[in-house]
Amino acid sequence: MHQSIQGKEVTFKDVLILFLKKFERIFLVAVAFAVVFAAYGGFRGYRSISGERYQQLWDDYQIKLDEYNDSTEKLSSSIEQDQQRLESKVQYTEESVYYNLDAYNEAVSELIFYVDTGYQIVPSQYYQSPNKTGEIVSAYCDAYRSAQLYDDLREILGSDLDIKYIDELLTIERAGDVQVKDSIGNVTVKHSDGNEGVIVIRARAQDEETASKITDYVFDYLKENLSDAIAPHTTTVISDSSMIMVDETLAEFQRQTDTEIEELQETIKTNEAELATLQRDMPVEPSVSMMSVIKKAILFGIIGGVLGGIIICLWVLLSYLADNRLDGAYQLAKLYNLELFAVAHTGEKKRRPLFHKLIDHIEGNAERQIFDDVAQACAYTAASIGAMAKGQKLTVALASSGDSEQMQQLAKALASCSDQTVTYQCCPSMLKNAASIETIAQADAVVLVEQSGVSLISEINREIIRLEKSEKEILGILLAE
Repeated sequence: MHQSIQGKEVTFKDVLILFLKKFERIFLVAVAFAVVFAAYGGFRGYRSISGERYQQLWDDYQIKLDEYNDSTEKLSSSIEQDQQRLESKVQYTEESVYYNLDAYNEAVSELIFYVDTGYQIVPSQYYQSPNKTGEIVSAYCDAYRSAQLYDDLREILGSDLDIKYIDELLTIERAGDVQVKDSIGNVTVKHSDGNEGVIVIRARAQDEETASKITDYVFDYLKENLSDAIAPHTTTVISDSSMIMVDETLAEFQRQTDTEIEELQETIKTNEAELATLQRDMPVEPSVSMMSVIKKAILFGIIGGVLGGIIICLWVLLSYLADNRLDGAYQLAKLYNLELFAVAHTGEKKRRPLFHKLIDHIEGNAERQIFDDVAQACAYTAASIGAMAKGQKLTVALASSGDSEQMQQLAKALASCSDQTVTYQCCPSMLKNAASIETIAQADAVVLVEQSGVSLISEINREIIRLEKSEKEILGILLAE
């Protein structure tokens, strides 16, 4: 039967076992790196709080703090102003009667009347009293703003409205007057010379009845209070009408106000988020306590420990891959399909790794025959081979790839177990020793005797190939540790 020859392969399980075996070394190197890095971090932390370095940190902190205060003050002021504007606009939309009118179903009442002073130009007179019609019209257009008038209009509207909201519903102007707005928003009134003495009272409301009540009341109030205040005159109503109309100006004003409210809300939200970010990243005053040194030392120690652990793990793994020596019964079972008779401890008892129980469980060492006494290991191996011989006389060559003291000790101990049925002959260094080759040629079967940590995998492979070519049966392996 041909024995398959394999090279060293590394699986996750192999790496786990390797790191568990070398854990103490890995831990010590990681601790050494951690100590060195912690010392360096502590030194840097100490420098940061000493002398000129601390003064530089303090100056940088003051500059950043001034910038932070300026930015937060501007943002806070902007947020406060925008919030006031937003509250004012929201209050206006809630309280203004004009804003809440239906722009496409607005009731409008107009009362147009004429002021007549009876003024005539007398022919051939160079001097005569001036025409007072213009002054009377101006008085009618301005003098309606009185507390009594507003109180009475509140009763008509059925609400205790502010004066500014009443002014939105009521206008008194010369017929043909045109309001002109300049580029910066100033409003001027352009009078029409062709309608001197004609005055228009216009009122807006939710229904025609309320609008008509307003115009009628205002006309009666003005006529009563200004009948002879400036000059004698008469008033004649030209038309008094009410209608339902579409107010495009109001519709556009409502859309514009809603847009401004949304923009203010979005601006406030953005500025508040920016302010929160600034406050979260507020400059921190340089610490002068030793706690900052300790924190930096701990931080650098953690970084150093992790870095050292990674470096030593890579070194252990690369060393394992580069090492061609046989590494224990677990690797032997992976590489060769041969029976392992026994594992014998031939030297001084080695200190077991920290996680030896876990390693034994992963490697399956509990299933193998492991002996601390060489004599017991050889006796067990001889008994196993005797059982395989089935009473027939058998000459067994104990072949080794090397000639270390432990392998020779193990081979001699097994050879001493020869009896009338099975005879053992030592064949050390079969790859170099001609006498060993001759002895093996005369033997009926072969048992390999190798040592963990000494025997080379490449030499074991050559040993097996040579035995197979000579058609010698390999009964199994006896391993020394």
